[in-house]
Amino acid sequence: MRKLGENKTLVIVWIISIVIIIVSMVVFSSKDIVIYSMSLLLSNIIQSIAVITLVLITWFYATQTQKLVEQEKISLEEEKKKRYAYFGEKRIEDFYNPLLVELGKLQGVLEGPSIDTSKVRRYKMQILEIGFKNIHMGSTKCGELLGKLDDELEEALEKGTFRHEERTKIKEEIKKAAKLICNETEKIGNKIKDISGYFNYETEDE
Repeated sequence: MRKLGENKTLVIVWIISIVIIIVSMVVFSSKDIVIYSMSLLLSNIIQSIAVITLVLITWFYATQTQKLVEQEKISLEEEKKKRYAYFGEKRIEDFYNPLLVELGKLQGVLEGPSIDTSKVRRYKMQILEIGFKNIHMGSTKCGELLGKLDDELEEALEKGTFRHEERTKIKEEIKKAAKLICNETEKIGNKIKDISGYFNYETEDE
């Protein structure tokens, strides 16, 4: 009986030992899994943060680059407007206004009872000089009208006579040229006003 009791105790001890070993294995194994899971999660979080940071940095630089491009476009557009305004003023002062003056003088000579061919030739040469000197300032249409007027004047001067029909024809060409010059001058002037108003508006905003 005593031996049987000792065997039972030994069995119980072995059972308890096995249970303890199994529990220990499970516990330690669970800890390893938790640690591994936490490490994996932390690694994923770090990778995600890195990706998000990279995306944000890329977005920031892309935004700044876009702003710089837009600012550059605005600067170029403003510079283009300033150049147009400056060149427009030069066109009016150095090309259109002097042409109108000379055309008016020529028109006055043709209105007289007799034609002073020396004045006609002088005004003709002055018109040509203005036109060729500042040819880049006038429109193609304006150049064509001035060329046609010069041909009519040259033909009349070669003949040495300015009959009524010739006078009428030449005066008609003068009117066409003067009208075109006035229209183009007005158009340029309005554009310059718009540009000046734009820059004044920008200055007021600042």
